[in-house]
Amino acid sequence: MQLTFDDIHVLKTPAQTAGSTLRPYQSEALYSCLAALDDGEHPVLNLPTGSGKSHLIAALAATLDGRILVVTHRKELIRQDHAKHQGSDAGIYSAGLGVRDTTARVVYAGIGSIYRRMDVLQAAGNFRYVLCDEAHRIGPRSVASMYSTVLDACPDAQRIGLTATPYRLNEGLLHQREDAWFTCLPVDVSIRDLTPEYLAPLVGVLGAAEIDVSQVKSRMGEYVPSELAQVACEEAAVEGAVAEICALTPQRQRCIVFCVDVAHTRLVCEALQRHGQAAAFVVGTTPAEERETLLQDFAGGAFKFLVNCEVATTGYDCPTIDCVVLLRPTQSRGLLVQMIGRGSRQAPGKETCLVLDYSGSLERHQPLDDLTSLDKSSAREAAEDAAREASAQRERDRRAKHAREASLVDPMGRHVDVCQTYRVARMAYKVLEAKRYPGRYMLLAMYTCPMRLPHPTVTQFVLVEHDGWAREQAERWGQRRGLTLPLTAKAALRLAWSTPTPQEIVVREDAQYPKIVIERFPEASSTHEDALW
Repeated sequence: MQLTFDDIHVLKTPAQTAGSTLRPYQSEALYSCLAALDDGEHPVLNLPTGSGKSHLIAALAATLDGRILVVTHRKELIRQDHAKHQGSDAGIYSAGLGVRDTTARVVYAGIGSIYRRMDVLQAAGNFRYVLCDEAHRIGPRSVASMYSTVLDACPDAQRIGLTATPYRLNEGLLHQREDAWFTCLPVDVSIRDLTPEYLAPLVGVLGAAEIDVSQVKSRMGEYVPSELAQVACEEAAVEGAVAEICALTPQRQRCIVFCVDVAHTRLVCEALQRHGQAAAFVVGTTPAEERETLLQDFAGGAFKFLVNCEVATTGYDCPTIDCVVLLRPTQSRGLLVQMIGRGSRQAPGKETCLVLDYSGSLERHQPLDDLTSLDKSSAREAAEDAAREASAQRERDRRAKHAREASLVDPMGRHVDVCQTYRVARMAYKVLEAKRYPGRYMLLAMYTCPMRLPHPTVTQFVLVEHDGWAREQAERWGQRRGLTLPLTAKAALRLAWSTPTPQEIVVREDAQYPKIVIERFPEASSTHEDALW
């Protein structure tokens, strides 16, 4: 197609603005985006982490005339995008950064700061273009969200999305729903395309201490968080993975670790420290100033391991990361790509980035840079395909379980390491004195499962009065019941009788004694404004 700019208000030509500063693939992406805009489209651009989306945003902002809104979800990204802007016609609107510029031609803004203030931002003139960084966070038109509110407030603006993962969990590609905000994908650059010239090669290693998710249920296309946390926080899973991580990373300088939840993050960090590693953790509830300091200290080499949960998945730029540790199993290819992308940037002295996978995600989502499996004409087709695959997977799991159990049954009738799921009819509790620790008591929880024959009762020791890992596990037992566990077993006993009874338990029927792997409680139905991945 012959590129023209008749329908685009051009401030300068691309060659004048960034021709000598953009990399070849960035220049090609710029022209492809402009061509799509010229055709009246709303393009979404697929560019991997580390490819320089901020530079491309700056080039678009300098090329296009009229007012431009650049919106994203984190202040770090706002600051990063604004820093690449050339010229004095740009401002920031972000409560987190303490700046509220409403009159600049180009406004770099946080979605949470502006979605209720679009009338204020457009008092100086309507936006001609809306650029959405991390566009995978934007759901369909039919779902109410902060992004929908902002885009609805700019009905005449052309939309441009930029992301390393142009798809959403269970919805397919961003531009292929009937109610999508974007209409085409003119730029599709993969990690493979840019390696090794522009990105560091990724070396994947499957860990021996893989987290067992075979008994974890799924909801809305992702593992149920509460069940995933239970298996991830198992002592054997944490200690086994950490021991192997320490053995495999002596030559690595910056290791970022992705965990399941806050408790899992803390347990992994403490385990690394016990193994003599310099490690710190950061989570969503970490105070902003402390989080900023920790991220800067990690980048500066103050410690080797940064253990995190939902903080450094997007928007964190530390090129010296040369090891990514995946302790967070996911069914979302988008989330996996974002996590791996933290280590894809190049840095002096960095030859490769090691990806240690204890989540099974690398095998689950291969190949990571192929969008053809997501190329659906509608969300219905994607959902139908997902349902068929889920049904096929259940049948494969059933056959594998049958074969596994058949091969592990002892001729004398003893079962070895086989998980079974049981309905729980009722709970009972009592306090016992610990045999090894006279004067220290523990809570004994007894689960009655009528279908578990000939022994319908499964017992679990809740080590309320112990220290370290045992106390951590006891606290998590209480948290699953909405209970802040007291310091004595007798006090815990009084509270335990009023806690909810789990609907089911998954039990590992070991030859010595049964072990509860997962507890499943009745959950109230909930809706999520935005399924991010």
